[in-house]
Order: sequence, then structure tokens, then C-alpha cells
Amino acid sequence: MVGATAGDAWRDICTVQAWFPTGRMVVGLLGSRTFHDPCSPSICRYLGEALWNAGVVLFTTKANGIPELVTWSYTYTGGRNAKRNAFHLVSSESKIAGDLIENSYMGFVLAGGKTQRDQEKLFSMITPVYILIEGGPRCAEMARVAMQHGATIIPVARTGGAARGLFDAPYFPKPNGVTLRDWLILRGELWANEQDVAACVVRVLQALYFPTV
Repeated sequence: MVGATAGDAWRDICTVQAWFPTGRMVVGLLGSRTFHDPCSPSICRYLGEALWNAGVVLFTTKANGIPELVTWSYTYTGGRNAKRNAFHLVSSESKIAGDLIENSYMGFVLAGGKTQRDQEKLFSMITPVYILIEGGPRCAEMARVAMQHGATIIPVARTGGAARGLFDAPYFPKPNGVTLRDWLILRGELWANEQDVAACVVRVLQALYFPTV
């Protein structure tokens, strides 16, 4: 399990965070393992490109589907430099677990948590901001854990699933500093193409990391 005591949990969190480059936006990504909304693949491809261009350090669970496609676009855009800024957490029971290893196209893989459930809980306690695209019951629970630990969730609600509030997902309030227009775009209440949606996510990230007075 993740950290039998509060001290153990803090140690596990610090061990993962120590690998991240300092002074950068580190963002966790939550999303479905399969695509349910027809616009999601295009949003993911544009988002990976936009995140790299914005200088974001990407953190995922190395799952198939949405996390994989965003990572592929991120590393394709940034090449070798992007691979050094993409990190993925797997459980210690995973076949690819071990010490920090570099995957040929995904970036760095870290092992944390004995089981997949432990890994998901630990993942949800690492970064201050998480992007949520689609998502099922597990993503809903991970988002809940993240919010309980003070993280902000950016739900791309227009894609449905947990991001829309399904599967008993928590309520995702509009963060301070984020414009109503951008929040409505993410919710699908204002029309925007897939590239604009990805750009909107980055604007929200920048508003959170670099708030204006």
C-alpha cells in the first residue's frame, strides 16, 4: 500500500517528485484507456503539442488510450528533449517496473505503489494540477483523491465521462483566475474546435501557475 504512515506516504511522494525538473509546470494527466468521444483523439494530439510548447512537464500513469496519445504527441513534438520531461508512474508489480528507466518514445518510467490501486492513489498525490479527459470510475476516484490533497482539476467536460461529472466524480469548480469563456469552452457550452480546446487547457494552466494580480 502507499505509505503505511503519513511519513511513509510523504516519503513516497517526495521520491517521485525528486525526478521532476525544477522550476517547471508539472501537470498530471487523467483519462480513459479507450476513446468514447469522437473529438477526444484530436484534442489529445493537439494537447500534447500545446503542453510541450508551453514548457509543461508531463506526468501520467502510462495507461493506453488518452494518456498514451497525449504523450505520443508531446514527445513527437519535442523530440529527445520532450522525452526527458515526460514521466510515467507504474506499480511495482508491473512488468516494466524497476529503477528509473527510459522508454524509447514515452519518456521516463517510475515505479511507485505495490499494486495498481496503490499506484493510482500515489499518482493522485503528486502534482498540484491534473487534466481530466473523459474518464471512468477509476479516474473519478483519482480526481477525488487529488482534490482531497489540494490539487486543482482541469476537466475537459465536453469529452464526457468523469470529466463531465459521471461515475460519482466530485464537483469541479472553476478555479480563480480562469476566465468564464475558457471554462465554458472546456464544458462544451461555447463552440471551439479541437485545437482551440487544447489551447484553452494551456491558458487555464497558465492562469493557475502564473496568476495575475
